Amino acid sequence: DRIRWARRAELLVANTEYTRDRVQETHGCLANTVVCWLGTEEDELPTSPRMEEKPPTVVIVGRLDKNRRKGHAELIRSWRHVAAVVPKARLLIVGDGPGLHELRREARDSGATDGIEFLGFVPEGEMEDLWARVDVCAMPSRGEGFGLVYVEAMRHGVPVVASIHDAASEVNVEGETGFNVDLDRPSELVERLVYLLSQPDAARRIGKRGQERWAKHFRYSAFRARFRPILAGFLSRGVTALG
Repeated sequence: DRIRWARRAELLVANTEYTRDRVQETHGCLANTVVCWLGTEEDELPTSPRMEEKPPTVVIVGRLDKNRRKGHAELIRSWRHVAAVVPKARLLIVGDGPGLHELRREARDSGATDGIEFLGFVPEGEMEDLWARVDVCAMPSRGEGFGLVYVEAMRHGVPVVASIHDAASEVNVEGETGFNVDLDRPSELVERLVYLLSQPDAARRIGKRGQERWAKHFRYSAFRARFRPILAGFLSRGVTALG
């Protein structure tokens, strides 16, 4: 039903080129498709100061689905190896969902359960303080069509670890705002996390470049500047047709 209606639409907006291309590869050409990156709801930098006295901390923020496409399982499996090099490192898992029980079991069996903490659902009003206490945002997913959490991390000056398997590389610039790893080579994920956690000056530089990229491309006003011409062009065609 969705594809049938999409074929009849006069305008389709995809959030990344990756999403547009996957849909077209799967369902055939859909006419009138334009790409418009998303953005955060804010134009301003965060006001919460970064917490300095804390253990090296990685956070993943996302729904805990049973198909686990967002990278929770990969992070849990990697944590024993990360903690062997960065002994006080913490992995914070933010979110809830039907996959919670299985992920908790994997954490218990991982050999690194003391370094993994499930925070559950965190209200929006508490997220600013959470971002202030983390060093890395990791969501090495295989199925993100955009990944708003990446640009939220960038806004807070937090480097991103994502994957090469989805839209992440369109948002997160390899070696500049973070890293995009090959999940079929698990050692890459461990190496990038260890690097960012053990090299805080480098992590801060990468986070700063991410913040600059957010300011240029992903703040609310940048999204608005992209979307308004798309909408105006579409509406103007409608007015011409009616006239």
